[in-house]
Amino acid sequence: MRKYYAPIPLYHHQVAAARQMIKQGGSGLLHMEMGTGKTLAALSVAGALAVREKIDNLWIFCTKSAVPVWERELENFGVDYTLTVQTDFIGCYQAPFYQKLVPTKTPLSINIMTYDMGWRRPAILELLTPRTLAICDEIQKIKSPSSKRSRFMFKVGQLVDYKLGLSGTPAPKGPFDYYAIFRFLDPKVFGTNYGVFKSTYGVWAPYPRHWLMYHHQNLERLKAKVQAKTYSIQKVECLDLPKKTRQIIDVPLAKTEREVYDELEEDFISFVEGESDRTGQPVERVVKADHVLPRLLRLAEVTAGFTRTPAGETIWVGESKLNALVEHIEPLLDAGERVVIFARFRPEIEAISEALKYSPLSNGKQVGLESITGDDSTQNRRRKVEEFSEGRSVVLVCSLAAASEAIDLSASAYTFFFSIDYDLSHVEQADARNDRIGQTRPMTTYFLQAKGTVDEYMYQAVVEKRSMQDWIGGFIKSRHEN
Repeated sequence: MRKYYAPIPLYHHQVAAARQMIKQGGSGLLHMEMGTGKTLAALSVAGALAVREKIDNLWIFCTKSAVPVWERELENFGVDYTLTVQTDFIGCYQAPFYQKLVPTKTPLSINIMTYDMGWRRPAILELLTPRTLAICDEIQKIKSPSSKRSRFMFKVGQLVDYKLGLSGTPAPKGPFDYYAIFRFLDPKVFGTNYGVFKSTYGVWAPYPRHWLMYHHQNLERLKAKVQAKTYSIQKVECLDLPKKTRQIIDVPLAKTEREVYDELEEDFISFVEGESDRTGQPVERVVKADHVLPRLLRLAEVTAGFTRTPAGETIWVGESKLNALVEHIEPLLDAGERVVIFARFRPEIEAISEALKYSPLSNGKQVGLESITGDDSTQNRRRKVEEFSEGRSVVLVCSLAAASEAIDLSASAYTFFFSIDYDLSHVEQADARNDRIGQTRPMTTYFLQAKGTVDEYMYQAVVEKRSMQDWIGGFIKSRHEN
């Protein structure tokens, strides 16, 4: 039997991951913490299947931000291949033939496609054959069973014999996320009836017009089923990385900010308690309803210094957080450090970029700054990350939703969170952008928190890995008691 040899040395855990997936028939879940090198492990599976002539095609489905990562890692693949990349309707391009170390009878056809391009072009299903390996990168993106991308990937899974899922956080919102993941990877694990799955692993309670899950059940059985098809590893188990320290920057709100925040918070508490009285449901259950979140969002905006009118206009009510950020970053820039900043809201990113871009350093130069948002094309993302990695820019301001995955920011040892997300997996993934293979220096992550606000509860939820409903319920309870 022919063997696959990666052109570059792999870590022991990457080899172990690939071997387990091959042993499982070329399918399974790679649950590898961010920064442990799951991309190369997955490509090793593809290489092994290719040299053994098990597959003719490799399809990689991923987010837009991950496309440059896969293109770069394919340079260390080791098998002849041709490459086609498609990120949008006008962004399809073909790379030339790549001659590699282990020739095959015919070059492996590799296609990289973003998730949303996949379900928008169902005709590609006709191109899939059983002799195909489909890789679902950041597989938690298909966790919602009814979403278009999840239903599309289920169809993909039915047509191919080999399937891999990659993620550092495969179930960010809880055990129910595993249903759609394994519906793609192996439908025999949990079946294809979501109603049966929900009743098996959850206890449900009535709520006006719908049902809400009260608590989970049979989790040991679920865990055993998942583990049977999964290779799991954490950084602490396989990498000797420098220490990472988290620090809080407490930010007292200015008078105007505090007045606006307190008024909105009082309205929010009154609304939730009113919903509890109206529906007869406890507060802990009310906060699970979708219509509660937009009201909580307004509190988070005020901690950043702005609010919105009913027409959507942004009104700044203070700059307390912004001033604190500049104050802590300027000494680092004076010392020649590169800094990464994550923020949730678009007005925050614009304000941070404006404040730092024209903030003079002690040597008389201005800050070289780039920002990454959801509007950036794949090529722009790649260029901005390269400029930051090579030192042509020293500050990178990132959207938490758009840049928390699939980019390597190990050129910086300092990360700032101007704001964080309700989706705690975004925070963990963003904080791991520099904590990965290649990092050689101790790292520090700073969280800016407006004192006496929802910021403090959101951060505590990150530390304790608590669900959104848990921390919102705790926040409501504490405010009610006060």
